[in-house]
Amino acid sequence: MFTRNIRFFAVASAMLSIAPLATASAATPLRSFGEIEFRSDPASLVDEVRADLAAHMPTGTSLDTARAMLKDAGAKCRPASADGAVRCRYYGIRVHGDGMEPVSWTVDLNTTDNMVQSFTLVRQ
Repeated sequence: MFTRNIRFFAVASAMLSIAPLATASAATPLRSFGEIEFRSDPASLVDEVRADLAAHMPTGTSLDTARAMLKDAGAKCRPASADGAVRCRYYGIRVHGDGMEPVSWTVDLNTTDNMVQSFTLVRQ
């Protein structure tokens, strides 16, 4: 039983590392940052993740909706600052080869009247 579970996770991890990111649509949820970090080279996916976020969170999206989506993706959002800026961040561990390193994805939302106007995305 234990060996079968290990095999399942090994196959699932291999499939995640070769499958492309899904095309975003309103019907598909935002991919989790943790899932992205299981890919073979998540740093090369920043532009894809940015496009996925833009598709899920176009200009005019309510701040509450954006926060909920980012929370579901694994990020934690701070309260809005006086100028309406909101920082959401995912913290995780990247396992590679024989080592581990901390990783974070930061989404800075620029808002007006509780509506997302733009955002930036950085992976560190």
